[in-house]
Amino acid sequence: MAQALKHIFSNEFYTFFLEHFSDIYPLDSQKFMISIFDAEWEHKALKERITHTAHVLHDCINATYKETVDFFITYCNKITHLQNSEWGLASMFIPEYLRIYGIHDYETSMYAIEHITKHTSCEFAIREFIQVYPEKTMKQMLKWSTHSHPAVRRLASEGCRSRLPWATQIPEFRKNQDRIIPILENLKADESVFVRKSVANSLNDISKDNPQLALALCSEWKGFHKHTDWIIKHGLRTLLKQGNKEAFKLCGLSTSTACELKELGLQGASVNDSTPLHIWFKVTNTSTKKEKCRFEYALYFLRKNGDYSRKVFFIRETELHAKTTMYIEKKHSFIARTKRLYYQGIQYVSCIVNGMESKKMAFNLMVQPHDR
Repeated sequence: MAQALKHIFSNEFYTFFLEHFSDIYPLDSQKFMISIFDAEWEHKALKERITHTAHVLHDCINATYKETVDFFITYCNKITHLQNSEWGLASMFIPEYLRIYGIHDYETSMYAIEHITKHTSCEFAIREFIQVYPEKTMKQMLKWSTHSHPAVRRLASEGCRSRLPWATQIPEFRKNQDRIIPILENLKADESVFVRKSVANSLNDISKDNPQLALALCSEWKGFHKHTDWIIKHGLRTLLKQGNKEAFKLCGLSTSTACELKELGLQGASVNDSTPLHIWFKVTNTSTKKEKCRFEYALYFLRKNGDYSRKVFFIRETELHAKTTMYIEKKHSFIARTKRLYYQGIQYVSCIVNGMESKKMAFNLMVQPHDR
């Protein structure tokens, strides 16, 4: 199993940091390392390690906030082309420092965030400033949405997502997206895929709380640019999985299709965390013309209370020629890679063709819950 992400905060990473930061500010390396690897270190989760590192740095740097910001910007500029690619995430202790210690100095913090986000994303830090200074921070975000650097434009979108994962939630953004949409409008055909993914994710967030707004926005955007059409398709993914007819239409699909499920089967009635579920099904286009088909499958996971939780997984979209049959197969692994807990017992699977779901088939899952 892959090593937990929190382990990017390693002795190797901190040695790298000290080597390059100490040329900018003379940190006491011994004090720093002893403070970092304290008695609770092994028990700290990823976000706790990020926050802990910010606190240790504050204790080790004897300088004003503005001076410390300059140290960080110089450090980021220095190591951009030197570091291990994983360490961009590890450097998130820098925006965390801004979040904790910079809220009193808005101008300095905005200047710092604009520069530091080019090196390591500041989407979690900016939300603190949105909450304390909502009007002027959202004006700044709108300005950043036209910035020349893609990482800054991406921050404008990502930082104000209404359901940004792992971040401080801003309930107002889920009730009212009026402040978010002008930013998305500026980025709806952005040349950077990095930015477009963020816009699509923000659109998907909106669709969960206000589906009609998301659909109306996509209807206005449809055909504006090929990049915009990609954003629409990716941003409506939740509504597509729900079989929403308007979302299907916007994405060039139809829930009234001549593609019919002919067979659905499983290879084996029992699976575990080392033997994946092997699903297969056959779909026939019964019409005299080509049909665009979207294939998905749904898993009904057994919950602790005995109820079931449904989750839809996308397979692919393709065109199916007239009077032809397509064989589709998919393997689903139950190796624990997320926070989902698996409970041993009968689960169910179905296939979905253009939003139309088949009857469920049962299988037995023989794993113990994973405590994560």
